[in-house]
Amino acid sequence: MNSLHSHFSSCWCCTIWGIPRVEREVLNTLIILVAWEILKHRNAFVFDGDWPNIEVLLHWVANEGALWCLAGASALHRLLARSLVVDH
Repeated sequence: MNSLHSHFSSCWCCTIWGIPRVEREVLNTLIILVAWEILKHRNAFVFDGDWPNIEVLLHWVANEGALWCLAGASALHRLLARSLVVDH
């Protein structure tokens, strides 16, 4: 587990290196959200007998992301608002 944690941390640091502070805040929030939902999905598999399902995981990420935005995750809200703009 320690090796996995170290690898994840290393990848995270490499991903955000050199990104301006405002964008880094958004990316960090998104990484934390997705990692949290992956952990919850894994725990549902291990402890509750649920089967892994990417569609369910994506649904959980979207729902939890919406809740985080309502709770004040302004960086995430800015990212999602920007990604939902449709060009005509």
